[in-house]
Amino acid sequence: MENILTYLKWRGDLSFSEKTFNEADNLIFALLSYIEWEDIVGETAVSLQEACRNYCERYDQKHFNKTYSFSPLLSELIRILPRVLRYQEVKLSHYRRFNDKQEEVQFGAICIELPDNIFYISYRGTDISILGWKEDFSMTFLDVIPSQALAVSYLKEIGKMLFKPKKWWQFKKKTSPSLYIGGHSKGGNLAMYAAICCNELSPWIKGVYSFDSPGFRKTFYEHHDPSFIFDRLHHYIPESSIFGRLLEHQEPPTIIKAYGTGLVQHDAFYWKVDIDHFVYADTLCKESDQIKLYIDQILMNKSDEEKKTFITLLYKMLDEMKVESINDFTAVGFRQWLRGIKELSMMSKEEYKMFYELLKLAFMQSRSLLYDRIKR
Repeated sequence: MENILTYLKWRGDLSFSEKTFNEADNLIFALLSYIEWEDIVGETAVSLQEACRNYCERYDQKHFNKTYSFSPLLSELIRILPRVLRYQEVKLSHYRRFNDKQEEVQFGAICIELPDNIFYISYRGTDISILGWKEDFSMTFLDVIPSQALAVSYLKEIGKMLFKPKKWWQFKKKTSPSLYIGGHSKGGNLAMYAAICCNELSPWIKGVYSFDSPGFRKTFYEHHDPSFIFDRLHHYIPESSIFGRLLEHQEPPTIIKAYGTGLVQHDAFYWKVDIDHFVYADTLCKESDQIKLYIDQILMNKSDEEKKTFITLLYKMLDEMKVESINDFTAVGFRQWLRGIKELSMMSKEEYKMFYELLKLAFMQSRSLLYDRIKR
């Protein structure tokens, strides 16, 4: 399987001066925000390779399997990075993680420093927490979700640090910083949101990248005009994309050929890479079109109030079942299921129909995902 891991084997020995920053590097950096860097990366910059070594020394394979069950090859990436000469000068700093059940927010970000005064802000996508999935669903009826507000604050904080006024002699030492922003899944949505809402940083932003990320409600574009940065917005989706086609996108997508089908392709390690760039597809596959139409019918075309009521009931059911992460589904006991069934009885006929249709979709997509995991 030729992906970003094989890219590191092919081009990992070339420095950025020999081979400039490219879309494969971009995706790798977008994924680094998924890593739980607590007590390893703080405000002060630390070498990426040192951080990865510390992480591997601190945690065993059991931790990797549980924490990154949504993308198992992340653990392999962390183990490979300390040996990649290309990234030996890359540094990490300003790691943030904020999960709060009361405020219904799941947020993560990290600042990545490359040679030549280049910085990359990576926003975390949805992890294994049910909290994160609830916030994602809330995007369908809320104009602003909490993690979007945090993404704007984080970008402004980093911008203030990078672009604060300097003495005239300091400019001679370095070129003016260049800024890239990106993320996978919800992280790409946060990257787009923050960049569009921080137009004061536009002169330094070289590119904004969303990797299979949902878009925005129509009301977002009624209040925000992205024309000032439109030529620097890049939206990548695999040919069987599901999440990357949710809500509204004004920027045209770049379609990537990928291994597997359906939900499997949301895992960016399944995207095909040719040396140092993605392998492109001309069109999306038929399955992607069918799933988008199906989701629009059972959820997206509902009123905001209907979506809010349904999603509130759905997560109340999961809360009663004590399910806090995707991994918890494998340990749900009989009594927990009974609590869930009790909450189901509170749904109206229409809400129950929505629940059934979403459950059916999730089951159909999970089959291919489970089959792939077993096969590997």
